[in-house]
Amino acid sequence: MKRSIRTLSLSLLFGATMSALQAQQLHRCGTDEWHAEACKDHPEIKAREQQFNMQAVQPRTQLRSGVQIIPVVVHVLHNGGPENISKEQIEDALRILNRDFRRLNADTSLTRDPFKRVAADCGIEFRLAARDHLGRCSEGIVRHQTHLTENANDAIKLLSVWPTDRYFNIWVVKNIASSALGTVLGYAQFPWAGMYRTDGVIMRHDMMGSIGTAANPLGGLPRNFGRVLTHEAGHWLGLYHTFQDGCRGGDRVEDTPPVDEPNFSPCQPDAINSCTEEVPDLPDQYENYMDYSNGGCQNLFTIGQRTRMLNAIALQRSMLVSTENLMAAGVIGPVAACGPRAHFTVDQADACAGSTLRFTDLSYQYSDNINHEWEFPGGVPERSAERNPQVQYPNGGRFPVRLIVRNSLGSDTSVFENYVQIYQATPNSALGLRESFESLQPADFEMRVMQADTWRRNARVAVSGAASLMVQNNRSKRGFRYQLVSKPVDASATPAILSFRYAYMPRWNANQSGPTNDILTVRASGDCGRTWIGRFTSTGSNLATLPGSPFSYEFIPAGREAWREVNVNLSSLNASVRANMQVMIEFVSDGGNNFFLDDIRWTQTMGSNALSQEPARVYPNPATHRVQVELPAAVSGKVEITLREIAGGRTIQVYPVTGSNGPIGLDLPAGLAAGAYLLDIRSSDGSYRFLEKLLVE
Repeated sequence: MKRSIRTLSLSLLFGATMSALQAQQLHRCGTDEWHAEACKDHPEIKAREQQFNMQAVQPRTQLRSGVQIIPVVVHVLHNGGPENISKEQIEDALRILNRDFRRLNADTSLTRDPFKRVAADCGIEFRLAARDHLGRCSEGIVRHQTHLTENANDAIKLLSVWPTDRYFNIWVVKNIASSALGTVLGYAQFPWAGMYRTDGVIMRHDMMGSIGTAANPLGGLPRNFGRVLTHEAGHWLGLYHTFQDGCRGGDRVEDTPPVDEPNFSPCQPDAINSCTEEVPDLPDQYENYMDYSNGGCQNLFTIGQRTRMLNAIALQRSMLVSTENLMAAGVIGPVAACGPRAHFTVDQADACAGSTLRFTDLSYQYSDNINHEWEFPGGVPERSAERNPQVQYPNGGRFPVRLIVRNSLGSDTSVFENYVQIYQATPNSALGLRESFESLQPADFEMRVMQADTWRRNARVAVSGAASLMVQNNRSKRGFRYQLVSKPVDASATPAILSFRYAYMPRWNANQSGPTNDILTVRASGDCGRTWIGRFTSTGSNLATLPGSPFSYEFIPAGREAWREVNVNLSSLNASVRANMQVMIEFVSDGGNNFFLDDIRWTQTMGSNALSQEPARVYPNPATHRVQVELPAAVSGKVEITLREIAGGRTIQVYPVTGSNGPIGLDLPAGLAAGAYLLDIRSSDGSYRFLEKLLVE
């Protein structure tokens, strides 16, 4: 008998068994944790939850008779890796899901005698949509290539979502942002949450079905025989964990015995009875899909759980199962034959010049042979009729890819602009990489758009020059990522230090219990962005650049004391990495306060003097014939300014300077070609040295 309900975060639910969980790498569901966080930000969710719990006890008659069919769309969010699972694996996942919900699973015979009488056919069936929300032919599978597939959270859903009142949206990713307890295999949104665009289930790719990547999960995770999706779909339809609220019983279902804590693999013997005060006193129902037992042990939903899920459909998801919607989604009734839909992917969207990229045709909605017409501007070959061609890119740049597919029913074209990013084979010296965001578009950095919002140039706030780069974080969404990626540089000279300045203050989280936990990281890559190596991380209060409590208002830095300098030593990286190295500065929002970035530069140590010193001001930059140099007030005595080539460091002209009061005018050599150069500014006594990249137009 279940008497009360209380939503707990994972950290509270599993505190007593945390070490066992970590040791065994067992099933971790992030739904409770997501729900607890959502309730902090939106307290009205709790009121809707309480109302639903009062209404969901009795069977309802508002539903269409017979099996309730739910249209499904699966969004495969990948970056060209194994997480781009096959259609066959997705169909296998849906087959297991339907078998479990209809109690057609072969292991029903393993249900123990005390629970056979309550085991239920839930009368719910999930079908891949045959038409999208615009009425176009579809296979119910959408593929989108994105870096966000790693450490994914709700932000990734906004990249691809169909109307959640008309389709059950499932998002498949490489992995999910870890919770306080570690690995999360999936999480769902409860039907009363009311967050329209994120409503659905997010899943690790190796937990989808039982074949493909799910046959051998990554990272030592156990096989769950496709039951993780069954578990999360149960949450999506309003079910709690069977162990919710321990022996006090909080899953609001009468025929699931109370469970003190989750059960784990291997399947527990009958003697496991963690709660003994119920009448009748029954053992733990580890067979239930809403426990944490291994998928091989799970084999039932109960009659009470069926009632609760059908009530969730009637109360919260009735549009999904309406005859009108089912016909529009193409899951019932006749579906007209459709021509092919063109789609494709590539094994790596970022690559070094000279790399060979492998393109995979993902076109669908056809039954007979189709012809392929590929176009690869900048690639070799530039055209191909193969289904899955391999293309080499000899030169750097951003290139589009086009695919046309044809058969007897029609043709379709898919064009991805700027789809492939190829980096030059011979990088410039790292010492030439410098950015203070004085120009509208950074010359040496790419501002990656990971979602609807991105970096913004702020022309009113700076630590040097007149501008900085900004994340308007006080208006951002939790989980949004803001990445700044450099072009490859040669940083093989030891040591190699990336220096930059930032300004940031957290703000109080939604329930005023502490600061927001925004994250700043720096990573490096030696293979043109295929893999990244973490080198620096700072979070929460540690990230703050001013003392004191979190801000309750919008943060704007005032004065140099509001900025902090970071020096990231990359010298310990492998020489092959440093010879062709990119760096990524990433800010991950927790819905905190504004973040400002400025004055990025490579430095190195010469004797006891570091180059990460107070910057000189060089303007105009870009320049045409003449530049002005303003030195910091602390620099005195003789100064030498050398104009160099960035590649190779060849000296072009030396400007000896005596006295540094006021701006120093430098005439550029006549006939100097347009391009990027390096101004090397140093004092004669070795107390000061500063490097500035100069663009000549």
